[in-house]
Amino acid sequence: MRYKSDLFYRLYIRWLMASNPAKLFGRLYQLNWYRRLHENWVNGLQGHPGDILLEVGCGPGLLAQYLANSGYIVEAVDRSKSMVKTAEENANALINNNAQLKLKFSKAEIDALPFQDGQFDFVIAASVLNIVSNAEDAIEEMKRVLNVGGKISFLLPSDLMTLDNIQKYSQRKKLRGFSAVALRSWGKHSSYFDQTQCLELCESARLSAINIESRLGGMIYSVTAEKTD
Repeated sequence: MRYKSDLFYRLYIRWLMASNPAKLFGRLYQLNWYRRLHENWVNGLQGHPGDILLEVGCGPGLLAQYLANSGYIVEAVDRSKSMVKTAEENANALINNNAQLKLKFSKAEIDALPFQDGQFDFVIAASVLNIVSNAEDAIEEMKRVLNVGGKISFLLPSDLMTLDNIQKYSQRKKLRGFSAVALRSWGKHSSYFDQTQCLELCESARLSAINIESRLGGMIYSVTAEKTD
């Protein structure tokens, strides 16, 4: 396969981020390392068909589709109206081909989720806490819509997502072209979220059974916890 230059991909990613973020995230989901990162994360929730799950910050909705295909009843929200529209368009063919799938998208702010208390068995958010203005309020709101005994889970960049570690990971996994440049761009432009701070926020929210897992060579981590009250 002939790859274009790194400069081309850097400019391409920059252009997509400015003009069509939904398309960019769709391209990212096609990359093995990105798709497996997210799918392995949600597989670790160990839910069952029929469980009701909320994804906060769903982007173009491809992970939500995967979850619906796995048997979850999925509500997915994003603060961007255009992102929600793209997610609905992306899911149309899937839903039309399988009327049994339960998948719905809507626009919502993380600090004002339009759902009842205790409505969900799972609430998940990938790369969200690190970009919101008040992570404590965001966790409390996600906890509110989670039922007692349910799980909440976050996927976040760590302080190990440095350009040096990204280069080592890319070499080890033999990433090239768009795949390698996309990972470098993520590391360069994404703000990390301190694991200790995340743990403290979960404890402050009275979440229990908190579990932290290292992913993508330590550059990403997940935090999963249970609501007990």
